[in-house]
Amino acid sequence: MRRRRGSFVCARCRQRRDQARHLAEGRARTWLATLHREAYASLYADHVARARAQDPAGSATAVRNRALGELQRRYRDQYRQRYAAELARAVAQLDQQAAQEQQASARPAEPRVPYWLERDALAQQQAHANATARLRALLWLTERHPDTTNEVYRAQAARLPLNPADRTPERRRALAWAATLARLARLHPSDFEARYRAELARTAEGQRQGAGQALALVEGDVAIT
Repeated sequence: MRRRRGSFVCARCRQRRDQARHLAEGRARTWLATLHREAYASLYADHVARARAQDPAGSATAVRNRALGELQRRYRDQYRQRYAAELARAVAQLDQQAAQEQQASARPAEPRVPYWLERDALAQQQAHANATARLRALLWLTERHPDTTNEVYRAQAARLPLNPADRTPERRRALAWAATLARLARLHPSDFEARYRAELARTAEGQRQGAGQALALVEGDVAIT
């Protein structure tokens, strides 16, 4: 019985170590892409062109991973140092999480939130984080390419919306601005992709810190009802 219990604990430890390595790798790669933005953008564009020629229906995630992998090999020492720091941080976070889970399991069971409410709350939070990162990346593009932004905006503002309700000055400006941001992302896909990933990494900490806020509101509603 002792040997079986020891094996179970070791298996959970190995699982946490594997998870920590995965987190550290992703964080270190994102940091490296942000640090060497131009190099990553060039590598990404090369891999996109190569993928379109070899496999037009290929996965965009695979293209990004290949570009990040090549960037990692190019700046091996910087990656190793960042990976070591991120690995230590991930291990500490996972150990803390495991300790909290162990403490929670020792406390009396609390009323369980229905899984669909929990799922919807987390999905809403993730969608908000993605939208925030996308908007920040698009606004960054306007600062990086001001001439292109002005040119595209003038062209979009000159268009007359088909819907009469959209022809007010305020509505036309809003639509022209939204179309300009979307157009910038298509004109500069490498810049947008690199910045978007950097902004996702930047907002991830805030998302993890507030992960329980939406669920706490749900739990309060359930407790009241």
